[in-house]
Amino acid sequence: MKILNAREERAAFIGALSRKGAVIAGTANIPGPDKNTGAARFIVDYFGKLCAERFPKGRVTNRESADGPFFIIEIAPGARLKEELVKIENGHPLGRLVDLDLYIAGKPVSRRDLGLRPRACLLCPREAALCARSRAHDYRDISEKISETVFSFLKTAVAENIDFAITTEASLDPKFGLVTPSSSGSHPDMDYQLMMKAKEAIIEPLLEIFASGYYREAGEALTAARAAGLRAEETMYEATGGVNAYKGLIFILGFVLLALGSCFREFSFDLFEKIKYFGADLLSEFTDTATFGKLAYRRYGITGARGEARSGLPNVVKVLPLLRDYSPASLTEALAFLIANCDDTVLLKRAGGLREYLRYRRMFANFGSYDPEKARALTDYCVSRNLSFGGAADLLVAALFIKKTEEKFKYCYER
Repeated sequence: MKILNAREERAAFIGALSRKGAVIAGTANIPGPDKNTGAARFIVDYFGKLCAERFPKGRVTNRESADGPFFIIEIAPGARLKEELVKIENGHPLGRLVDLDLYIAGKPVSRRDLGLRPRACLLCPREAALCARSRAHDYRDISEKISETVFSFLKTAVAENIDFAITTEASLDPKFGLVTPSSSGSHPDMDYQLMMKAKEAIIEPLLEIFASGYYREAGEALTAARAAGLRAEETMYEATGGVNAYKGLIFILGFVLLALGSCFREFSFDLFEKIKYFGADLLSEFTDTATFGKLAYRRYGITGARGEARSGLPNVVKVLPLLRDYSPASLTEALAFLIANCDDTVLLKRAGGLREYLRYRRMFANFGSYDPEKARALTDYCVSRNLSFGGAADLLVAALFIKKTEEKFKYCYER
């Protein structure tokens, strides 16, 4: 009854609003008793922003109701408005999941009014309206199809952003002893081509981590993500002939992707709080000195990547405002900031002790504004001392990924 009442209230509200002009109304095609799922809120939010860009002179309002979220755009009547909305519905990968209705002078404008074909069912070739009236399909089957369609769209975008973030960081040159297109830096066993091979190898298992957050409840999601992370390491080693190109990145970016999947599942973009939640028990795993990271924690209290993830990536939060764009200046200043501020066990191991480790970090704290010659000279210095900053580079990739994802979906994750 609540859903029916909400539907009638929405229709009356839009009808009254459109008497003096035109109104675009966007709703998600969500079956079943729960109309306010994460998928519904994502679809309405996404298409509301898309339509706001397409019709920039309109006034956009977002609403909640028992019949699900919806948006309205008040706009001056114009020729071909309905045709433009139909193009979006027919042409966008998620278009079948949204209804973009047009009301003029208090009345809806239908596809039939324009001689256009009615919409097809999501599960079969019949008209959607016929299947809906006859209840031809179980709503759970439709819900599953909707979830798969949304995930497929998100997966494509996430894969592109992973590729972009890793490639952008790897392509920065010079880079303080890290691998670049022109130099192996302080890594004689690596080069740019090998890093790109490793990147291609790990993207698919990283997407499995994203899927774990999207499809599973928190406890199951973390277990599944760990397994996918191990697969990412295995495929990386296979691609590189045993060289550790991105093990640290798999760890850091894995937590970002797990949390991001959960964000889209719930449509709640407290990304960094979710990272903190998933990483809550990481320090309890420092139970022996079998690895250098565990030794660093026991001897110096340096927690490295585990501590960063457990705290919700605080240095990524701090560096994001420094990433004004993707220029060498912005990237280099961001990397220098991360080197100066994060606990990096890669640097600690190469520095040979805590005193030198802290001295090198202070050098980067004084880096200042970008200067190509200064960056080149500092890179030569780092290579001459066999220094590298893999932990900071991993955080830069995570920051680049998050920035690109915010730009893609126009969300600002809660800081």
